This record gives sequence, structure tokens and C-alpha cells, in this order.
Amino acid sequence: MRTRFAPFLFAAVVAPALLASAASASVAVEVGERLPSLVGFAPPDGEFEIDWSRVPPANGTLRDLSYDPIRRSVTALVELQGVTARLSGRVRLMAEVPVPTRTVARGEVIADSDLSTLRLDLLTVHRDVQTGRAGVAGAEARRSLPAGRPILATDIAAARDVNRHQEIDIVYENNGVVIATKGRAMESGNLGDVIRVQPTGVRKIIDARISGPGAVTVGAPG
Repeated sequence: MRTRFAPFLFAAVVAPALLASAASASVAVEVGERLPSLVGFAPPDGEFEIDWSRVPPANGTLRDLSYDPIRRSVTALVELQGVTARLSGRVRLMAEVPVPTRTVARGEVIADSDLSTLRLDLLTVHRDVQTGRAGVAGAEARRSLPAGRPILATDIAAARDVNRHQEIDIVYENNGVVIATKGRAMESGNLGDVIRVQPTGVRKIIDARISGPGAVTVGAPG
């Protein structure tokens, strides 16, 4: 019998054909309450699944529950009318994991359109795998990200206000005179950083201070 429940919700869902002989709701709820701490982590968008070796008795009382991280299995002691049964089950922690639809180069900002999802057992992959699509879209790739491969937290960083080779707005300020033009960033940086930029149509590379997303200022007080 397979039991599914989402972490922190503790609602058991079983196949309709097994409803008559499924474990009591109290046992399933208690297993759900204790599994996250036994496993050691449980992202909000993950869902635990247990394949029991045999159907637990109805109206039983959970006396003990242990987790084996090597076998990724649980052992439950369930008491019914003074008799204690030892039950075991394989555990999975399933989640929709964002993966690139194409190879994302180092330094690129990941767009939502660059992502699809893959349903994986988080107990079989690296603990730092990103499970939230929202946390990946808009981030900058710190290394090349192959298509179809899960993304680790160390693979990405918060996007910069200005990225290298990005087209930018350049504002010149001098004695109250303001001139705006376009250019290209030669370096990446965040608000307040001084980076090298190249105005459009000019060979000379100059220093400018980042004043906002995609914008720099030349000649303003530091």
C-alpha cells in the first residue's frame, strides 16, 4: 500500500481500492507529523510517499517510528488490541524540480521560459537541489547549467543590476548638464559599483557608477 502526504499538511491519500483496509487516519497523520524531523528536511512543495510492505491494521496505535537514511525506509510499530506489529515501508520525497530546457551559459540570467520541471525523489539527489521555480527564474548562472539537469543552490546567484555585455543607459552629468546615451557594460555589478562601460559608437572605455538596473551615471558625485 502506498501512502502519500504533503509535509506540514499531514493528509493521507490512499488508492480507492484500499480505502476499506487502509491504516487508521490517526496513524497516517502521526507518521506524517514525525517524518520531516526523522528525514531531516522537507521542503513545503515536497510530498512524502510510503510504499508499505503490507497494509497496516485499521484502528491501530503508532508506538514507534524510525527512519533508515541508507535504505530510505521507515519501520513502524503499530499496536492493535494488545498485539504489536512491525511494519516497514520505502520512503520517497517527491517534488517538481526546475530544470533548464537548454544549456544556460555562465553569467546568463535565467528566464522563466528557460525552465521546465521534472518530478524527482529528493532523497536520491543532492540536498541543495532547487525545488522552487520562482527561486531560479531571474537568477544568474554561476556556472554552465546543462539542459535537463537539476539546479543546485550553489549554481545560481541573485541577478546583478548590470550584467557584462548588457546594453545599458548611460547618463552624463556635468555642471547641471545631463546627456543620455546608450552603451554596453564591460563588467557586471550592483547598485553603487563602478564598472567599465563603452558608449555606443565610441572606442574609448570609461568608468561609470551603476545607478539602477541597466543604468549607469558618469560624472555624478561619488
